[in-house]
Amino acid sequence: TPVSRQLVRVEDAKLNPRERQGLGDSVVQKGGDFFTLSYLSQPPWFEGGQMPLARRLPMKGFKNPTRRAYEVVNLRDLERSGLEGIVTVDVLRAAGIVTRSKKPVKVLAMGEIGRALDLKVHAVSAKALEKIEAAGGTVELVK
Repeated sequence: TPVSRQLVRVEDAKLNPRERQGLGDSVVQKGGDFFTLSYLSQPPWFEGGQMPLARRLPMKGFKNPTRRAYEVVNLRDLERSGLEGIVTVDVLRAAGIVTRSKKPVKVLAMGEIGRALDLKVHAVSAKALEKIEAAGGTVELVK
């Protein structure tokens, strides 16, 4: 005997009031299935257990924590400025060659110097020292 299938509308359905109806368990009532809740409990940068992006990328370079940054003065700057005699850091600042007041001053050998200067600076390169002494000048290192 064929079973007659009858289309039942939701409004006509007879439901036992003691049975649970629908999908309403405690997890669903709190906003979704279990995956949703476990997803929300993870930090936003969590990548599901794979190696995090910050650890996958190579480290670029090395930052020396004790690096000493100098204000650079080249020999060509001293030649152009027209300074003579004893040249200190304060004289270089007054002439506008050195602008940053906090950094120590280092003289580098770019350019030539044609006159004798007595420099009092924080540091000087070996090549610059040779050129200054060849021109008849001296260098005194200050702290």
